[in-house]
Amino acid sequence: AADSTLTLWAEKLPGNPARLRHSAEVARARGQLQTAVIVADSLARLDDLNWRAIGHHNAALALVRQGRLREAQQREVQAVSEADRAREPNAALRFAMARAQAEIVFRNQPDAAIAQLEAELTQRPLEELRPGNRPYGR
Repeated sequence: AADSTLTLWAEKLPGNPARLRHSAEVARARGQLQTAVIVADSLARLDDLNWRAIGHHNAALALVRQGRLREAQQREVQAVSEADRAREPNAALRFAMARAQAEIVFRNQPDAAIAQLEAELTQRPLEELRPGNRPYGR
């Protein structure tokens, strides 16, 4: 069903970046990690800063699953930077949280994760986000 939906989406809205995002997510879910990175890189090359941030983040998610942690961390840093440039503080925090989570889960470095998040929250205080947009669920 996912393939036919993505194919139809490509036919009807060929330039829609959301299709690329979902294509990367489907590829990652299927374990097609190199394909997920390639599709995510297509997003990361767009002119729109928000979609570029999303592309870097999706590439990082696939790279983590490949065990390429350093590269994944670099892509999350790029995602945060692009989200900041796009004036998307919620996205920047989500991407920073994913980076910190990798520090805990894959490197067993909770102190490094906390330090990263504290630095991010200094730049983007939760009080400046609308209450419903604050990332309490993560």
